[in-house]
Amino acid sequence: MIRIYSFDVYDTLLTRPLLRPTDLFYVVGMMFESKQHDFSPNAYKVARQQAEQNARKASRPRDDCRFTDIFLHFQQLAKWGISAQTAMNAELEVERTMTRSIVANAIIARTLVEAGEKVVFLSDMYLPGDFIWELLCENIVSCERESIFVSGDLGLAKYSGRLFKHVLDRYSITPNQLQHFGDNEHSDFHVPRKLGIGARAYVGIKPTRYERLSQSSKKAPIWLSVTTGVARATRLSIANNDESATVARVASNVVGPILTAYVTWVLNNARAQGVERLYFVSRDGQILQKIASVIRDDTHPECRYLYGSRQAWLLPSVLELTPANLDWAWTIGMPRRGNDILRRLEIDTPDAYSILARKGFNENLLARQLYDVDFDRFRSLLLKPPLSDMVLERARRQRALTQAYLRQEGLFDSKCWALVDVGWALKCQHALGQILTSFGYNEQVRGYYFGVGNNHIPLDKHNIFHAFVTPPSSDLKSRFTAKWFFKLTTIILIEHLFTTADHPTVCSYKEINGKLEPVYKYETQNDKVFIFARAMHEAVIHYAKELKMNSLVDASSLAFSERAFTAMRDFCMQPEFDDVAGVAWLPTNKDQSHDEQHISKLASPLQLRDLWTMVCYELLPRHEAFFNPHFAWFAGSAAISKKPIRWLYHILYELNKIRSIIR
Repeated sequence: MIRIYSFDVYDTLLTRPLLRPTDLFYVVGMMFESKQHDFSPNAYKVARQQAEQNARKASRPRDDCRFTDIFLHFQQLAKWGISAQTAMNAELEVERTMTRSIVANAIIARTLVEAGEKVVFLSDMYLPGDFIWELLCENIVSCERESIFVSGDLGLAKYSGRLFKHVLDRYSITPNQLQHFGDNEHSDFHVPRKLGIGARAYVGIKPTRYERLSQSSKKAPIWLSVTTGVARATRLSIANNDESATVARVASNVVGPILTAYVTWVLNNARAQGVERLYFVSRDGQILQKIASVIRDDTHPECRYLYGSRQAWLLPSVLELTPANLDWAWTIGMPRRGNDILRRLEIDTPDAYSILARKGFNENLLARQLYDVDFDRFRSLLLKPPLSDMVLERARRQRALTQAYLRQEGLFDSKCWALVDVGWALKCQHALGQILTSFGYNEQVRGYYFGVGNNHIPLDKHNIFHAFVTPPSSDLKSRFTAKWFFKLTTIILIEHLFTTADHPTVCSYKEINGKLEPVYKYETQNDKVFIFARAMHEAVIHYAKELKMNSLVDASSLAFSERAFTAMRDFCMQPEFDDVAGVAWLPTNKDQSHDEQHISKLASPLQLRDLWTMVCYELLPRHEAFFNPHFAWFAGSAAISKKPIRWLYHILYELNKIRSIIR
């Protein structure tokens, strides 16, 4: 028995980077100029909508009007000095340039065609069938013109059922021989089902919580419609299966917008400050540098990638041993086990362990958290020979290699340059400044950071920095202020999800064939994480490119940044199951040495005991380093937990918000 598969075209196979289809008419209006005082892109849009309504009324009893009929009723064109043919050509050109494929459904249609199945394409659309055929062949799959059935051509529509009946008669088949796939609940599901036709609903086109904006809303400004449409079109253009759907959702709705807003701010600010070169510091800077390469123009600074990290720069910056100079090795916020501290100082050697054992620090004691007296005694041993000599010698060797790498990368050039990183405490900029100064560099060290917290180390007059986000209590100038942004869970999300990289952490440098190369710290889950990182990068870059092509959106505007910042806040603090499920497995590590014993999942279903951990975390933030849950993201873990646990979590969350307000 013959079986025919039919696909709805628009919003099932093809879509546009616009949330409201009528905004396409605004884009067309931007292509024209008129001496008439009443002409504007918005006036063109309104008149074009009215012409379509009039054409539909005049075409009755046909279910739909033809494309040419619309422009016969577009009376304002003559007054504006625009010919109907010119307007039609412009609209078709905009349609063509704005058409995007919905990749998951395109794969289904293409697979059926390649398997020799009979596939037809239906559309309730005024556009000419020949034009839709061209779009399908260009974006979906090569097909015969006879397989395209369009309401504007035939006067028969899906919503009335007459187009389905026409297809049944055309191929002399019974309803149970036709299988339809589409997005419209009425036209693509209820109507064919009522006729006895098999129907499958496509729900992917529905806006996510971040894209949710009524398509019929007349109040939303066009830039918001386009911004939301770009996010949706990006998501649908890259989500080819369930596994990639999460990456597509997070990248296009959250990560892409906020990182694009940040990088745009960096580029524009650096240009205004006379910066000639930007160094995006690994690993967090990898995706930032890729975004910059997409959105920058010739007026912006040169953008380079610089291999570096706390591991690679903090130890070489130590010129003399003082408690202040080594604070980064044992600061609160990281595990204070003795062996962790030795690893950060790169003296976790048999000799060091032997010396410490003779002073009463056996391996069991060094494997535990060090408190009070034990910690003070351990620290004093590190600051005195022979352990201090070990640290200084290791620092000296690493400093020489680091200096050679920095010189190779042009940091000693006469150009005005700045670092770009995610930020937090400015330790890397301070360390880099110390290293450069030790080799005679006397210029200012500049930096741009996603966030700088209140706990940042004081920088001297030779250091200049700018922050995109700061805490509400900060004296620093920034684009945004937010308390939630500097929670440990948010920082972990930014470092392990938003700015995940496809190469390991850099821990030092070595010379290979006369060139300084980074030395990496390999971890067991690297390969899986790198595959994820590449997928995330591809999706974010897709978003950045799509956004750049839309002149209706200004990524440097405060309005765009505010919308992106709000989406990030909702994702970090109140995520939904679909936000978390596909990324919960990601490994996180809050220790700067990235030792594998400190790895935990990004999110994991909560147990009742975990809620107590949350209470402690919120009430005792200074002791957060001593909590070691099996997850890093409280809100994400709650989103994938059972309902009773989710309810309890949200009660605690709301109570904590009230407590914060009262305080």
